[in-house]
Amino acid sequence: MKVLVVEDQAAVAQALCVLPRLNGIPCASVAAPEAALAALDDGDVDLVIQDMNFSPGATSGEEGMRLFRRLRARRPGLPVLVLTAWTSLDTAVQMMKDGASDYLGKPWDDQRLLAAVRALLKAGEAQRGAASSPSWAQAPPASCRRRWPPPRTRSSPWVRRATKKRTARCAGRSRSTCGRTCCTSSSASRPSSGVARSRSGSRPSAS
Repeated sequence: MKVLVVEDQAAVAQALCVLPRLNGIPCASVAAPEAALAALDDGDVDLVIQDMNFSPGATSGEEGMRLFRRLRARRPGLPVLVLTAWTSLDTAVQMMKDGASDYLGKPWDDQRLLAAVRALLKAGEAQRGAASSPSWAQAPPASCRRRWPPPRTRSSPWVRRATKKRTARCAGRSRSTCGRTCCTSSSASRPSSGVARSRSGSRPSAS
């Protein structure tokens, strides 16, 4: 995991690399866009910190914009942190819209720079881990996930047991007084307990 600084001023490039190195993050620097592209092809680069201008007297930020587009063309998911002066702030904002990860103004704040570097490296590591995980370890799409607990349909064992218990509790009631759905299908084929008792009782004696 390495940070690549693209800065044409040697003193600025060295200052940018000191802070990550003091915190255990490898850092290298180059002075020109072509050297940055070569380092991207040859080395293990996980984050690019780039300036907006590389030629003496240049202030438009067009060089930084071209470098950014070439970096993203070769590595679409590569995090890019843009360093800009106020003269090229509008260009940096446009680069953010085009996919740059963040931008810092010059002179930068060391704590903010370190926090941004750590956050971008962590996000890039998580993205690479998700992309390299096998297909069987990834979560299935929502359309393929089974509902749990399963829906309680009328044919499920739970519903059959519950219906059986309700039928047993309603055995002493008639269909008109009970009104439960469990009794509607069974009352027509099963006589009520009151009728059964009248049939099994003794006949009244003749007076």
